[in-house]
Amino acid sequence: MGNNFQKIEEKHKYLIEIAIKYMSSINDNEHNIKHMMDVVNYTKELINLINGNIDKEVCIIAAYWHDVGRTKLDIGHEKLSAEMLKENMKKLNYELDFIDKCYSA
Repeated sequence: MGNNFQKIEEKHKYLIEIAIKYMSSINDNEHNIKHMMDVVNYTKELINLINGNIDKEVCIIAAYWHDVGRTKLDIGHEKLSAEMLKENMKKLNYELDFIDKCYSA
């Protein structure tokens, strides 16, 4: 189980590092790097409980990036988080189809 996540995190190492860098700079005790890691770990637990066809990579990336927009604004951070993710994925030359899936998540 854990190995799947380790492979996903290694594959998307640079994208995840960018999210961690953003979240390390945040001045919000409720939505900081610890919160991000809690969400990532809860996401992994949920993935392991779900018997179905889900895209684990998209779920993990979305968990890391879900609050990144809070580094710039509070209200509306969800949309900004998705925009920032999309922008960084394009810079890292991800396929557009995969970018769209992560953006939608």
